[in-house]
Amino acid sequence: ILIVLLLGSIAPLQLHAASFNESCRATVDPPCQALLAYRSSSLSPTIANISSLFSIPVQAILAANAFSPSDDPSARLSTGETLRIPVPCSCAANGQRSGNTTYTIAPGDFLFQIANNRYGGLVTIEEIAAANGIVDLDKILAGQNLTIPYPCSCRGNSFGGRDALFMAYVVQDGESREGFYRSYNLSQEEFDRLNPSVNLDDLVVCMCVACRARFNRSALDSNLTVASGGYAITANGCVQCNCDGTELHCTRAPTAPRNCSLGCRNSRLQIGNFSTGANSSGGCTIESCLYDGYNNRQIFT
Repeated sequence: ILIVLLLGSIAPLQLHAASFNESCRATVDPPCQALLAYRSSSLSPTIANISSLFSIPVQAILAANAFSPSDDPSARLSTGETLRIPVPCSCAANGQRSGNTTYTIAPGDFLFQIANNRYGGLVTIEEIAAANGIVDLDKILAGQNLTIPYPCSCRGNSFGGRDALFMAYVVQDGESREGFYRSYNLSQEEFDRLNPSVNLDDLVVCMCVACRARFNRSALDSNLTVASGGYAITANGCVQCNCDGTELHCTRAPTAPRNCSLGCRNSRLQIGNFSTGANSSGGCTIESCLYDGYNNRQIFT
């Protein structure tokens, strides 16, 4: 069950840039998974709408928020409801971490509405204009495709010796530092390290405790990282990995296709199962079948 943070619908201040000034080198630093805290506007979008806005699969959004894979993505969100959106975070040409998606202008749209109502204040009017070479903010055309930049952070998916995912969060009027400390289990020192010189009137980085995979290095999901309380569907839909805040627990996905081969070699066990027995010295033996990643040809155990 997802515990959502219900916040006011006051429009966020348009002050931030679509970057946390996290330097990177495109030839050295690979993309990572990051999170955006998306606050539902008065437009009451659905998860399917949000999936389209960020070009992120519905299943990935359901998983990041611990919703059931069978939940209806067409159900409307309440105004102010906040979801975690998993997004790719790359190294841009300017040597800063950032990401972007594409939005097609609908009839009646204007930039303020797109920035604040569609994208929850995660991007500003000025950032959209700069990314698309728009000079006159009042002149946009229905059907035109816009590049929408968004802020993100990687930080090596680690903070204070803990596996972590980092989430961009738009601060609302009236929110306090103490509220962030409690919500994200951070000390004041840790929060200040993540957000030096921030005045809580803008955009901040929040840390979400996560579980990072230690799979076979050749696996396509060897760098899988899942926020605590959430899960990820991997191995072409065959495997679900849940994070309990300490480590990943991977089992057959509830919606796994019938052709998934999830057994361990020389064993009757399936991924996520274990058995106990007695050995010749009178002690106990425990046999387990653990998931170790996948590639285009097989699932590793």
